[in-house]
Amino acid sequence: MDFDAIVIGSGFGGAITGCRLAQKGQRVLILERGKEWDKGSYPRAPEDEWIWSQASPEHHHGWMDLRIFKGMSVIQGAGVGGGSPPEITLQELDKYYDAVGQMLCVNPIPQNQLNPRIKLMQDAANKIGDGNRFQQIDLAVSFNDDPNFKVDFSEEPDIKNSRSFINSHGAQQGTCAHLGECDIGCRVYAKNTSTKTICPKP
Repeated sequence: MDFDAIVIGSGFGGAITGCRLAQKGQRVLILERGKEWDKGSYPRAPEDEWIWSQASPEHHHGWMDLRIFKGMSVIQGAGVGGGSPPEITLQELDKYYDAVGQMLCVNPIPQNQLNPRIKLMQDAANKIGDGNRFQQIDLAVSFNDDPNFKVDFSEEPDIKNSRSFINSHGAQQGTCAHLGECDIGCRVYAKNTSTKTICPKP
């Protein structure tokens, strides 16, 4: 137990802190209650490891931590994600957004890959008089930049539509196949996560 730093939690803040300290030659221990998930272990079937139980993590150490309160239920990740303390504000972080955006390779969804739901949202915004507020945001997702690539949203998404590539950080990823699995684990690694960009795994 001889470490220069012990980091509690492997969320975005903890993971980057541990990575940067290690890059400076520090001996770092990161403690994380959940396990590491990848495209081979993401839960999909009903019998898979979905639920994390604080009372019995030795039996239930799944993807989601469900907390039920009076009038409200909360689902939070176990093994992924993280929060920020109230001291961290937009004003404090604003100067870093561009740098982080470059590291995470953020970009909007290409026009030839827009889901019909986006058009429905834009139409709804126009009908209530707020069309000027509708805009695309940059996403930390890798899309196929071929202008001839088309997505047929009337058909079932096909994982074969993902194109494998090595990103600018030297990590292997795949382009988005529009599987709709962003929140439960992208099987093609189209999400530009910290392990694919800021601190890529060897």
